[in-house]
Amino acid sequence: MSVRDTSGILVTFSGLPYTTSNFFLDNGMANLAGALIDGGHNVLILDYNTPTVLEYVFTKDIRKGLTSVSDLINSGNMMNHVKANQIYENIQAEIDKLMGSYNEYLFNDIATKIQQRNANYVGFKLWLGRGIKSTIYIAERLKQQFPNLKIYGGGPAATLFTNQVFNLTDVFDAVTIGEGEWNICDIAEHSIGKRKLESIPNLAYKEGSRIVFTPQHENYSLNQLPNPVYDKDVYPDAHVSNQKIRIVTMDESRGCNNKCAFCTHGVIGGRPVRKMDAERVVEQFAKHTKTLGTHVFNLGGSCVPDSLINDITHITKEKNIEIIFNCFTSAEKLNTDRLDKYRDGGLFSVFYGIESLDKNILRNDYLKAFNPDTVANAIKQSLDSGIYVTGSIIYPAPRETFKSTFRTRNLLADMFENKPNGSVVVFYPGLMPHSTWSEKPEKFAIECSDIEKHFEDLINCEVRHFLPPSLWETYNYSMNGKSQAKLAQLSNIFARSLERKNVTINAMGDSAMLAFMLEKSASEFGQMLGDMFLMGDGSGLSELIEEINKGICRKPPKRPENWFPRS
Repeated sequence: MSVRDTSGILVTFSGLPYTTSNFFLDNGMANLAGALIDGGHNVLILDYNTPTVLEYVFTKDIRKGLTSVSDLINSGNMMNHVKANQIYENIQAEIDKLMGSYNEYLFNDIATKIQQRNANYVGFKLWLGRGIKSTIYIAERLKQQFPNLKIYGGGPAATLFTNQVFNLTDVFDAVTIGEGEWNICDIAEHSIGKRKLESIPNLAYKEGSRIVFTPQHENYSLNQLPNPVYDKDVYPDAHVSNQKIRIVTMDESRGCNNKCAFCTHGVIGGRPVRKMDAERVVEQFAKHTKTLGTHVFNLGGSCVPDSLINDITHITKEKNIEIIFNCFTSAEKLNTDRLDKYRDGGLFSVFYGIESLDKNILRNDYLKAFNPDTVANAIKQSLDSGIYVTGSIIYPAPRETFKSTFRTRNLLADMFENKPNGSVVVFYPGLMPHSTWSEKPEKFAIECSDIEKHFEDLINCEVRHFLPPSLWETYNYSMNGKSQAKLAQLSNIFARSLERKNVTINAMGDSAMLAFMLEKSASEFGQMLGDMFLMGDGSGLSELIEEINKGICRKPPKRPENWFPRS
């Protein structure tokens, strides 16, 4: 196949950004580009997840209204939350109108690129909320203007919400289920009539009113993954210093061996865990540092094996590669005797999925088999080693009790109180497609009168984590008689109770890395970001991204002395 045979455009737009990770470079798109280029195809990545949308949508009047919302929220009077909610919903209606205009701008930009490149297809990464709504609008407009253009969808949302996507629109010729690197070249060939959809694995497409699923191909070894491409001619937005944060997320491992009742990682990444050779991971660190200037990375695996962390940090230290990275891993399976070595080899922060520290809740509600005391010990040792630790909690559990609440809160306070290098992230329990909770709800005291309607509501949801739960969207499910709104309220009360014990709340490890490179505390940085996202401060975020990129393109500074216990 010649390099001129197909020309494709890959597009990602998540709607209104609500966290710094929205601005990170998109490793999924870079991987797809690498596969296409290796297969002899032309490709361009258009990444619209930038502060520009905020500058466009958040007008002076909208910011004025949001200031009123913020004042009411911070008044300390819960009765003011009702008024804040009314104002906020009116503002959302205005934002939706402006998003319509912005979607038209994106359509025109993509249409121009299609004409310039004589593109055969456009592949959209699918998101939830305004992201999926905008994508469908743009895709349908493109189909009207370019009837012969093939349009595809993909990404985790396409895997989890396949039926809901096809219920919303018929615009996609097909969507990829699972990992796209293995079939993207086949899809490119389909766009020019060289492949039939039924011959391509890992796809879903419509035949009349029926959704057809092609056979699922076994996931390949990660050592077969193409090298991601962030070159300027392929991924131009990656090189705009005030629009994208130059943190590269690695694909060093995928999948999860755990079968937690609430989780979907095993569905997205598969089982068992696959891992890339550590030598190749470190080679990619060095390449990205050279081409993008970055010294800051995320390991993308949902449960990075201890053996891989050990091998990576051994090589980085041996070769004196000065980088830092963040990862998700298992506290009970981490070799705590090697924490100092991991830290010195670049491990900056770890995310531990704790969820509860009550054995009965863990076993019966979450299907997690670890010993809470073992996990608590690993967390304490990680904090004492100077590694930043994020511990996640899902509260309340379906069958939470006063005793389990008391135990979890007190143990968390014992570990994280007054720790500048630690934070607890508190989530309320959600009901996701393909999770054990959603497939066997009766076993967990969960009730949902219409699960398919719930998933449709979920795909259209707006993330509002920077707001109090009283302003979040609500869903029609309950756990042990508690409505979703009540669960969210209890989760917030639990988080505030930890704050009163001087525990830092909701400061994730990737944001802590950015704060560290700017020599700010994680809590200070998090508060600043929350205000910026709430007020839609696009220009302020652009300036911050520029400052962040200057920081992450320098060698990492030393960790603060107060991260280490006093002797």
